[in-house]
Amino acid sequence: MRLPFILIMTSMSLALAGSNLLENPRFDAPEGYMKGWEWSPMWAPIFTVSYDQGKRAVAIASSSNEYSGYLNQTVPVVPGKEYVLRAELFLPLGRSLLWVVALNDQRKEIGKSWTRRSYSLADNPLFPHFVKPEYAPNGRLVNDWETLELRVKIPDGVPFVRVNVGSYFGQGIVFFRRVEFFAAD
Repeated sequence: MRLPFILIMTSMSLALAGSNLLENPRFDAPEGYMKGWEWSPMWAPIFTVSYDQGKRAVAIASSSNEYSGYLNQTVPVVPGKEYVLRAELFLPLGRSLLWVVALNDQRKEIGKSWTRRSYSLADNPLFPHFVKPEYAPNGRLVNDWETLELRVKIPDGVPFVRVNVGSYFGQGIVFFRRVEFFAAD
């Protein structure tokens, strides 16, 4: 009798371990694409956030490289566990950032964060003549969807994190069509 119960509980634990903790990870189109997400720009007038029907993705466009703007959600975490932030994005021009910020019980920042940057070389004057595409694996002129990942080990005393994806001090546009945040084990 005990063996089937243990097998059922183990199966349930494995299913929960990889569950996405974010609401609306695929930016349900088009009327509810921002459901669950907050928009946090440093200076709102330079940004346009919209839903791109053709790409089935949220688009963040910036007319300046002076500020950043992020879509974000706050989620509970377990100290000592490793989590993965994974985003599927398309970056024809500009810079993007995956950014996880540690929060305390009051959901205030406590000075610890983790980042993963991505950039397009399309606006770099040295590309592609001096900096060849093969020399710049993280930058690219030929654009396609890519999946970026950021692994985060949660330190003691951190019950929440804010998961951010967006435009990072770069004039251009970035598209996100899927964002996941889940326990790594």
